[in-house]
Amino acid sequence: MNKLTRNIIILVVVLAALAGAFWWIINAQPKEEEEEDSPQTETITVYDVTEEDITGILIETADRTLNFTKHADVWNLEGYDQNDISQTKVKSLASSISSITSSTKVEDSIENCGLDTPQITVKVTLLSGNTDVIKIGDLSPVLDQYFCTVNDGEIYTMYSFKVDDILKEASYYTDFSRLELVGEEIYDIKVERGGKTTMHLTQKQQADDYMSSWQITEPFKNTYSAIDEMVTQEFLDPLSGLSVNILAANDADTGLSNPKAVVTILSAPISEEDGSRGETVTTVLKIGNTKADVTYVEYNGAAYEVDSSSVDFIDTSEFLIVSKLVGLVPIQSLYTMTVESGEQKYVFEVSHSNIGADDDKMTFKIDGKEAGEDKSKTMYQEVIGLSSEGIYGGEALGETIAKVTYSSQDGERVIEFKSINDLTASFTVNGITEFTV
Repeated sequence: MNKLTRNIIILVVVLAALAGAFWWIINAQPKEEEEEDSPQTETITVYDVTEEDITGILIETADRTLNFTKHADVWNLEGYDQNDISQTKVKSLASSISSITSSTKVEDSIENCGLDTPQITVKVTLLSGNTDVIKIGDLSPVLDQYFCTVNDGEIYTMYSFKVDDILKEASYYTDFSRLELVGEEIYDIKVERGGKTTMHLTQKQQADDYMSSWQITEPFKNTYSAIDEMVTQEFLDPLSGLSVNILAANDADTGLSNPKAVVTILSAPISEEDGSRGETVTTVLKIGNTKADVTYVEYNGAAYEVDSSSVDFIDTSEFLIVSKLVGLVPIQSLYTMTVESGEQKYVFEVSHSNIGADDDKMTFKIDGKEAGEDKSKTMYQEVIGLSSEGIYGGEALGETIAKVTYSSQDGERVIEFKSINDLTASFTVNGITEFTV
């Protein structure tokens, strides 16, 4: 038999063996896997109380003791000022300790599990006055979990991540932003510079047909709708990300004795059930000097270093925030719109079957004649689409180019356009000129 023939025979045998193995894998293996499948490991409840029931947590290890106590729902850590402790982190610890589960009950002695001289002892004080004792012993080399007992009861394993939560040092609870603002909870922002309010934003009690949930009340004489996206981008996002945790050096030139801005923020938690607001929290920030990318901020009487970009909003232009559709009157609340230019005058009328309701049926007239719905709404959209291009700077006003008078469910609004130059006209709302078009 020559070498080529032998190699062909070997190749055929190998291919046949591979084909047989492949057949066995796709046909036999699933059945074996089904036989080998073991049921899910049962989760055993070792300790279960509510987080609200816990009023004290004492953690003792070989090298430290952390003693947390709660009074009037505020957590304290012995040896530290209350303001230096992150309430969020301590609450997370209490939540972690309140529920301990295990995958395994251990049938062994406390000596073999290291529970005669535990590595960690956690004493949990409850509202009832009772104290539960959780002992944590050695690490199981097989399960990579710790042995534990509750009130010297049965021995169980305890997941390592729970032990990691308990073993955090005091520095973990003091490393946090002293200010924790949530954008969704903020409803009023006031920026003052030189003793004057340069920006005052307030959230409307309910979003209206102006398609905005925010309004700007100062520095303008009128109150105007704001652009929600710009309020979020320029104010809410930076405030939510503002980290106040690095104390300024004692000899730092903070400039806070004469701050360049004072920011007052009102916020309140929002109920998930009905959307109502809880108790209002007032936050006052004083903005001082800037050095490189650091700005000094005073909060609760202490000076901190913060990222300058997080307080850039104090320089935001009011024109960037205000809705440029300053003449907008929603058609859903409109009764009449009268347009006058020179000797020309047109009256647009809207009749409502149930004004303000979802089932409101509107009919339209122009100069007393019936008008179709589509064309009427298109025409109205063109008129209210006029938007301001800038802030009026006090230039002399010329003759009136056009006048638009709205009569609506909200009262009367008069918009006048008076010439400033060949390209620009004033945008006057109810006799007050603040914008140009």
